[in-house]
Amino acid sequence: LGIYNITPATLAAITTQVDAMIVYLTEQTYPRIGAPLLSGEIVRVAQDETFKDKVRVELDMKYPFPVNNIRVDLMI
Repeated sequence: LGIYNITPATLAAITTQVDAMIVYLTEQTYPRIGAPLLSGEIVRVAQDETFKDKVRVELDMKYPFPVNNIRVDLMI
């Protein structure tokens, strides 16, 4: 932090890294839980309008839900 300026090249590098993490998290699967991320898309990477020293990354992500309850209906 603090060693880069916010430039188009910096924003492009951040975009590249976030894209790589999305790919990693969608392709990496684990027993019983699958992939931690089903899909992800970068909506925006830009300098914050209020805090000029901050970059905002907005993502649209779909992730799996845990099995917290199981309902069994028995019909006799």
